[in-house]
Formats: sequence, C-alpha cells, structure tokens
Amino acid sequence: MTRQRLKLRVVFLFLALSLFSVIVTGILYSHYKSNLYTRSLNNLDVIRDRNTSVLVHEVDLLGFVLFDIKLAIIRQQLLTPSEPFQRTSLEALLLKYTSNNSLISQIRWLDDTGMERARLDRASRDGTEFTSAEVLQDKSSRYYYSEAISGTGESIYISPIDLNVELNKIVQPFQPTLRMVIPTRHEEGLRLGLIVLNIDLTSIFEKIYQVTSAGMVFRLLDSDANLLIDTDNAERAWSSLLGLSIADHGHSRKAHTMDLIARADADISGKYSNDSETLGRLNGLLSGGEKTYYVQTYLSDDYLRQISREAILWRLPILGVLLLFSVGVAAYVYTSDRKLLALNKQLQYEIEEVEKVNFYKSTFLANMSHEIRTPLTSIMGLLEIIRRKPDGESLMRNLDLVSAAARNLLTLINDILDLSRIESGRLQLESNELAIDPLVDHSVALFSGEAEAKGIELLSEVAPELSSLSLNGDALRIQQLLNNLIGNAVKFTAKGFVTIRVDLVERISGSARVRFCISDTGVGLDEAELDRLCEPFVQADASVTRQYGGSGLGLSITQHLLELMDSRLQVQSSLAEGSNFSFELTLEVAAERSGELGRLREKLPKNVLIADENPRVCEVLEKMFGYWGCKTKALYSSDEAYYAVVESAVAGEAFGLLIVDKHLSGGEGLALIRRINAYLDDKSYSRPPEILMALAADRSEIATSPEFADITVLQKPVTMSRLLEALGKKNIISVLGGEAEPGLVKILVAIVQQRLEWARAPKILVADDNAYNRVLLQELFSSFGLAVTLVNDGKEALARARHSEFDLVFLDIQMPVMDGLSAARAMRLQYTDTQLPIIALSAASFDSDIKEAMAAGFNAYIAKPINVEKLINIILQYWLPVADDVVLEKPAAAVVDDGDHSSLAGLFAAAEFSPDNAIYQQIGEIGYRRVAVAFVKDMEKELAHWMNKGGLSADEQRRFFHRLTGAAASVGAVKLAEINSDTKQCVANDPGASMTPLFIAIQETVAILRRYVEIPEDEA
Repeated sequence: MTRQRLKLRVVFLFLALSLFSVIVTGILYSHYKSNLYTRSLNNLDVIRDRNTSVLVHEVDLLGFVLFDIKLAIIRQQLLTPSEPFQRTSLEALLLKYTSNNSLISQIRWLDDTGMERARLDRASRDGTEFTSAEVLQDKSSRYYYSEAISGTGESIYISPIDLNVELNKIVQPFQPTLRMVIPTRHEEGLRLGLIVLNIDLTSIFEKIYQVTSAGMVFRLLDSDANLLIDTDNAERAWSSLLGLSIADHGHSRKAHTMDLIARADADISGKYSNDSETLGRLNGLLSGGEKTYYVQTYLSDDYLRQISREAILWRLPILGVLLLFSVGVAAYVYTSDRKLLALNKQLQYEIEEVEKVNFYKSTFLANMSHEIRTPLTSIMGLLEIIRRKPDGESLMRNLDLVSAAARNLLTLINDILDLSRIESGRLQLESNELAIDPLVDHSVALFSGEAEAKGIELLSEVAPELSSLSLNGDALRIQQLLNNLIGNAVKFTAKGFVTIRVDLVERISGSARVRFCISDTGVGLDEAELDRLCEPFVQADASVTRQYGGSGLGLSITQHLLELMDSRLQVQSSLAEGSNFSFELTLEVAAERSGELGRLREKLPKNVLIADENPRVCEVLEKMFGYWGCKTKALYSSDEAYYAVVESAVAGEAFGLLIVDKHLSGGEGLALIRRINAYLDDKSYSRPPEILMALAADRSEIATSPEFADITVLQKPVTMSRLLEALGKKNIISVLGGEAEPGLVKILVAIVQQRLEWARAPKILVADDNAYNRVLLQELFSSFGLAVTLVNDGKEALARARHSEFDLVFLDIQMPVMDGLSAARAMRLQYTDTQLPIIALSAASFDSDIKEAMAAGFNAYIAKPINVEKLINIILQYWLPVADDVVLEKPAAAVVDDGDHSSLAGLFAAAEFSPDNAIYQQIGEIGYRRVAVAFVKDMEKELAHWMNKGGLSADEQRRFFHRLTGAAASVGAVKLAEINSDTKQCVANDPGASMTPLFIAIQETVAILRRYVEIPEDEA
C-alpha cells in the first residue's frame, strides 16, 4: 500500500468514525441527563420526607411532654389556689421532663398577670442541664401570652416560629424558637396561668442545612410565604426571620410561592407538584397554630446546569476515544516499523546485559575456583610430601607452608562471610580502647615480608601527637580496613614504595578526627576502573591472564565498613602513576598520656644520626625524633655518615644514637659501623650509646660478633612503636621504673610481685558458674603470685562476702541461682564501693551492658576473653595496701612457661585455633593445658545435658551462648567462637533455628584439644 492510499484510507475512516461518534454521544447524553435528573428528584423527595418527618415528629413529641407536665402538676397539686405557691417544687418537677431534651431551651409558668413565677433555663446552648432563673420577667406584653391566656379548652397554643427575645433583645446567636403554651385553669383545681415551653429549633434547622445536598433546595415557609429555612440561600431565611427583605427575594418570587400555596391548599392532599418543584403543607401540631407551614423543594438552576455539564463531560470521552481510535490507526501504521526497530534494539541491549551478567558470574567462579584451588592444591601436595618424607627439617618447613596456605584460604572465606554479614545487616561495630600505633604496626608487620620480597619500601608515618592519645573504637574493624588497603597497595605495586600515613585532623569536644592514608607507586587506575572499584568480586584487571590474584572483595568490604562508621573511602589514582586511598574516622578520646610521654622524652638521646639512602625514610624518622625534641641529622651515603660521626666526636658533641640502614650508597651498613667503631676506638672516643641497624641485617653476624654487641636490629618499616621498643631496652623501661624485661604484662606482674614483698596479699573472691573459667582465673591469678577463693554462683559469693573479709571481688554477670548484678546490689547494701571493690566479668561488652553493671554497683568491667593487661591494672588500682601491712603469708607464684611451646605447635597451626591471646602468653603451656582440660570437661558435660534433654530452652540458650563466647576465645578456638556468634544471631532472628552446627563444632574442637593437648579420656 502506497503512502498516499494509506492517507486517504485513514482520512475516510476518521470521518466515518467522527460522524458515528457524534450520533452515539448525542443519544448517550440525552439518556444520561434524564437518568441524572430523575435520580436527583428521587433524592430530593427522600431529603424532603426525612427533614419533614424530623420536624413534625419532634414538635408533636414535645406536645405530649407538655400534656404530661400539666397532668403531673395536677396529680402533685403544685398549683392549688388554696396552697402557697411552691416555686422550688414546681421547678423540680419541670426539671424531670426537660433535663434530657436538647430542644427545650426554657420552661416557665406564668401567672394570670403574665409574670413568670417559675422558670428553668438551659445552662448552655449545647448542654442538657437546666438552671433556675435568677431574674423573673413580666411577659404580659408578649403576643403569645395574650393569645394563649384568652383561649379556652385543653388545646395547646402553638406560636409562630420567630427568634427568641429576652429582656426586649433578640438572643445572640439567633435561636429560631417555637413556643408551646398550655393553660392552667381554676376549673382544673389549679391557679390561673400558662405553662410555656420554648423549643429551640436551631439544631433541627442546622441538621436540615447539613443533610440537604448542594443544588437541592429545601424551604420551610409559613402561610404568608415568609421563609424560615432556605438551603439555597440561608441569608434569605434569616432576613425573613428578622423581618428584613433583600433584592433576591422580590415580589415576583413571593407571588409565585403564594400561587403554589393556593394550589396546595386547594388540593385535598395539601400538596402540589410539577416536573421541577414540589410544595406541601406540614401536618401535626406545627400547623395547628396561628400559622400554617409548608415545605417547598426544587432543584436549583445551578444544579440543573451542572447536570447538563456532567452529562456532556461524561460522554465527551467516548467521542474523544473514537476520534483517537481513528488517529491511532494511522499512527499505528506509520510507527509500526519504528516500534519494531526499537523493540529489536531493546532486545539486543537485554541480550548484552544477560551476557555481561553471565560473564561476571563466570569470571567470579573462575577467580574463586583459582583462589580456592591454589591453597587447597598446596595443602594437599605438602601433606603428601609430609606423609612420604616425615623427616624433621622438612617437616617443620612444610608444616609452616601448610599453615600459611590454610590461613590464606581462611582469609578468603572470612572475606566472603564478612561481606554476607554486612549486606544482611548482621555486622555490629564494637567500641573498645585502642591506640593507633599498635594497629598500624600490626598491619605493617603483616605485609612487610611480602613487601621486602618484592623490593618495595614500606613506610609508616603516624602523627606523633596520636601516640599520646588512647581512643575508643572498633579496633578489629579498623585493623581490617588497614589490612585490606595495605594488602592491595603491596599487591599492585611492583617497585617504589607504599606509605601508610595517619594524621590527627582535629580535636572536637572529647573526640578526635583521624585521617588514614595509604598511597603507593603501583599500576594505578583509570576513571572507568574507579567507577566500579568497590563492587564485589571486581578487580581492575579481571581477565584470565591477570597478573594479580585475589577475590576482589577487599575494597567492597572496606567501603561497607566505612559506611557503618559514617565515613567514605576517598580514592585518587592515575594509570601507571600509583594510587592514594584515604578515609577519616571520628573516634572518642578515652585518655591522654602526655605526662608519661613527657617523662619519656627526657630519657631519649638528644643527638641522633640517621643514615639511609631513601629520603622518605629519613623524612619520617626526622619528624618522629623532632616530636620528641631530639636534634637529628639525616645522611644518604656511608661516607657522609662516617665523617659526620668523626666531626661530632672531635667537636665533643657525639651522637647518642645511630640509625643505620643495611644498604647505603657507597657501602653496607655493617661496614660503616665497623669503620666508625675502629676510628672511635683508635682515638679513644666513646662509642655511640645506642646503634640501631634497620631492616634485614645479618642477625647471626651481629649476634656472634663481639664488635656488634651494642647493635640492636630495627625491623623495617620503621614505626614509632618499633623505634621505642628497640630503644626500650635501655630507655623505656627505665622510665616506667622496672627492669629491662620486654612486655608490659611482665612489667605489671613484676610490680604486683614487688608489692607483695612489703604488703599482705589481697584476699580475692571469684564467682563464675563455668568450671573452665574458674580454672583459667585460678591459673592467671597464680601466675601473678596471688591466691583466690572460687565459688560457683552469686549466692555463694554473697554468703562468703558477708562472713569473710575480702579485698577484691570478681563476679561473672550471667550465673544461675543468683546472677552477678543481683549479687553486686546485695553486697552494696553492706559495703560501699571503697570498702569492697567489685569487678564485673562478662562476655557481653556493649555500652548498655557496662552501664547496667555500673548502675548495679560494680567498680569496673572486664570483658571476656580477659585482657591480662587490663586485669592486672585493675588489681593494682583497687588493691590499696598500707605501708605498715605485715606480710603473713605469700602464695607461691606459678612458674610461667615462657619457653618452648612446641607441644602445642600443631594445635595453633590448625585453622581452628590461634595463639594470639595474652592469656596463653601469660600462663604458659602448663597452665594452658589445665585450662584446656577444664574446657573439655565443661563442654562434654554441656553436650551430654543437651543430648539427654533433647534441646535447650530460650534462657538456657542465652546462658550457653554467653559462656561459650568467653570460653572459646580464651582457649584460642577462633572457628568455634565465630560459629557461636553466627548461631546466636540466627537464633535471635529465628527462635526455632537449629543449634546442631554449633554442637558439631564443639565436638570437633574438643576432639582437636584431646589430640594436641593429649588429654586422656579418663581425665576429662
């Protein structure tokens, strides 16, 4: 079909449909308008009948009430002429009939002179209570009095509806009022007078106005065509009641109404109606008085026009639809080809999206397959080698390789689990005390070996002022952030350096904003790669020939963790020039150590020489020593360093500290030290008091050669903590007042043992329901040289505290019989917090738990697993002996096994366990074995209880999770601790969740402990 023929066909079809549309629309318009008009008239009849019925019924009902009042007066002889007039009794009777009728506004009795003798007024317009009038009025001049008093018989006089008047003034707001009057006669044995009932028609009128729909006119008229109600124009009705006239209500309209009234009166039914309006006479008492009342209803002109408009508007869409249909036919033919092309393009786009999703899926599966298979292949191969050649030297090397491969696999799995927890909202941040230096040191140490193997310089630069601050935050997650970013930087950097810089941005009212920045000289990223950098499972190079391994989860986890910490990851990168990753955290300041650092500054060497060929290393070290107030000189070659030492010795300003890198321009660092020592010895100058050899110097040569006895190896990358630790052999420990023994825990233990030499050992009470925990605590306190009294629950602890004197009490929070909180509250009734310090022990470490414990009367709070350093510090803080204490008995301190842990090497090489806990380091292998035996015994008892009972109640589950949290962490069972945490979360979300995986993990942990710790079956 040609385009011209198509146009003619469309025009013809459009004209035909247009004509058809006009005809159909006209027919539907007439039909719909007729239906609307008929339905409106029917609704108008319903409204008229309902309003009329209410008005007539209420007035007639009040007529019966008025008759009842008169009969009651006669029965009770309240208006007997021979008796004194009793106003109170009469008003009490009237009150019974009027108190619950909202239409009655007044009820009165007027004597034959027109004077009110008794009167009740409604207290408020909207209320139903009546009060006796204080002022009685003379109503002899009112028209209803003269007309009613002159009447005869028992009939009720009905006044015209007008506005209520009091004291010759119209009552405001207006009250349309109808008065019903019934006389009292001598012939009835009553005083001559009138009972007058004022009926307030306001509520009826308002209801009529409310229920009458807009456009439907309801009018109440009297026989003179005066308006009382006009829902079309209320102003006309009020004007009529006030005796006014307005232009809208002229003579023509009134004449028309009078004609309708005459027609209605002429009809036997008292009603006249035509197609547009109806007028009918009211029946009942209302029309039995001086006036006859009529109801007129009709549809207003505006409403009739609205009906016409509505009929047109409701039918015009049909015409529009038909016209649009004709246009649509043409449009369909014209646009069909374009739509088909658009559909083809959309289909092609969706196919590409599906292929992209499949590609990402395949790439991820391939990456995961590679990442998982690589360590698994190594583990399986090495285990086969170990099985075939179990000789001593290769065994230990191969076991180390197996352990490393297993930990890589565990790291990958942990990353996937972390991402799952974050995305499901199950990961919660904790708040604990932390220091920035150790966090950075740990991360740097973790990747220093890999960096050294690649020839990369790993630099750490922590703002010195941060060393004086102790902060509150989630140390574990901050460490994870640093590990992810540093690991990526090292992975993607082939040469150059990776710098970790931490700065104090600002201090804000008890908190510090800290900026972490990790920069590298690696491959860098382009803009397209930056846009999708933090997506899960995505790396910049995702091809199968990529140079770098990894799952692509690290940065996604980092971004999610930072969002939980109200921060964002900032990335600056250029392709082939390196990258800069940074983020800022606001951390609460827990404490400041400016005093201790000030004393430490006084002990450091004042004149320092730095010899390193890397200017960045020199810059970092100069900044560190500058903060400590030291004078530094940085040189880059061996000869420059040698002559600087010679010049300083000759000038009498010898360097107190030399920091020498192993590799220097012009010679090795060891050769430089030999050269310096030879010159100083030859010239009888003193050697430098402290020499630090940076990075990987030959330790064996330093250890065996007497000429290098003063050299201390300083592991690169150099951090403030490492530098102070290296200097601490002769400086830091002297500041603390202890011996040259490394490790803060051992220093604190020495302080405890030194105090025991002149003071009585403290009496310590420990309450814990877990047998394993009691053994652990006993071993710990014994290693400090302290003896303890152990009890099983809070009730026993309370009994012991009441009958014995203790210096310190340690209470577990969750215990059977009586928990720690209840026991602490009971103890505080007898002892103040200074008389008996009480320390909380609990695996629950949220801020709410700590606040609850403090409110119960605890002095301090130690979270499980127990931090040994914090435990000793609390003992020293609350154990306050006096100088004249006599040492009666000193418990023997347990011998701490600091040496060989080879019997537990296999245990801690397993992925399920970790030796990185201070408790194991403190109590040694012998103490650890006792703790392990107690743990196995306690867990097997719990398993037997569960199997016999067939399950645990909600309270038992809660207590079990709580106990297992501390128990698993203290024996280093990291896998069991993780499964316990996951199971606890699952049960919290779904009380019916299975605990079987947790019990299987406990059985596996117990089996591993039995195998490696060599626990006999009969012992546990």
